Amino acid sequence: MQHQRYIQRNISHIFLYIFLFFIACYPLFFINKFFYIGILFIFSTILIFINQNQHYILQKNTFYFVAPWLPLILTLCISTYINGNIYINIFIIDKEIWRYIIPITCTSVTYCALRNTFSEELFRKLFLSASIFFAICTIYHITVYEHPSRIFGINRNIFSPMLSLIACMSFCDILFMPISKKEKCLHAINAALIYIVILVCHARCAFLSFSGLLAIFILRKHTQKKYRFLFLALWIFGIWYIMNIGRGNEAISDIQKYMVGNDSSSLGLRFSAWIAGIHAFFERPLFGWGHDPMSVLYASPSIGKYFGKSLQLTHFHNDVIHILVTGGLTLFSGWMLTVSMLFKKASKDISFQVVLICLLFSGCVEVFWTYHSITIAFIIILYLYRHIMYPSAYMNQ
Repeated sequence: MQHQRYIQRNISHIFLYIFLFFIACYPLFFINKFFYIGILFIFSTILIFINQNQHYILQKNTFYFVAPWLPLILTLCISTYINGNIYINIFIIDKEIWRYIIPITCTSVTYCALRNTFSEELFRKLFLSASIFFAICTIYHITVYEHPSRIFGINRNIFSPMLSLIACMSFCDILFMPISKKEKCLHAINAALIYIVILVCHARCAFLSFSGLLAIFILRKHTQKKYRFLFLALWIFGIWYIMNIGRGNEAISDIQKYMVGNDSSSLGLRFSAWIAGIHAFFERPLFGWGHDPMSVLYASPSIGKYFGKSLQLTHFHNDVIHILVTGGLTLFSGWMLTVSMLFKKASKDISFQVVLICLLFSGCVEVFWTYHSITIAFIIILYLYRHIMYPSAYMNQ
């Protein structure tokens, strides 16, 4: 019996390493998302059959794991159905809904497979090692291709805020989670490398995530002053660096151009889209315009005149406005309920609460909770990681 358990444990470890490899290389494999999801689902299923505790898949914990996402999915189905984008046949169901169903299904299956199977300390070290390796590869990629606008095929305005969430998470784990000194060193290295990635990719929006963390440190009285000053210094240095390389002055120039009627710049297009989005919301406030309304809105005489004329955008570059326009108050209420349930569920895990708050800051200039499949899956995978790395924080939650 002991020999059999030893074999099962070693096979489980092999599949875990493969699983972590796919997670670490997620942006590369997301070129074909169904290939990636298929591989992930296969390994997750194998882990379930290897795991002796197969009955966990039917327990309440699985429902509690998925429950916070149900309001968002339900209201998305309602608003999508009202707008005529959903069908009875599940195989041709709207792609916007699949963006949630696929990663939630895979992560819940993986959660059932991994819980109570591995040491959480081992999983944390493997996650940090994979993150450090990926950060090093990213720095190499950026230096070789000389600050590309797309990193591993992903827009840097999406890529850098996602990485900054991991850095914020590592910083909070050092301060607030009960971990060993070795793990704290790994977290520090991980956060430092990601900070370098954000600097070298010249992405202004990444510092919005750090702004969220900065606000938490200022408001949280129990945070030691030396850590407050350290993070404030890093944030100020980052802003100074962005200004010094010209990206800050570029933003100021964009605002000045927009004030005189020129909306052809990056920020100018955003400002125009936000104004158009507000008008579009008031025309259909309850259920919105559907998940892909831009072509209709640009052609609308009453709304299209507010958009910038130099380029047709594919989304509103703002989470709140995009959700209100595409799903109206119905989807917005589901989204807010999901965020509040996630926040409450992570009541003993301040690091994930920080991730949620930083996402709200980042969502001021980009869309993370809808439209982009990779950002939705990234948020859900982080949610899975926290459950596996700190199971005691989510016990009975």
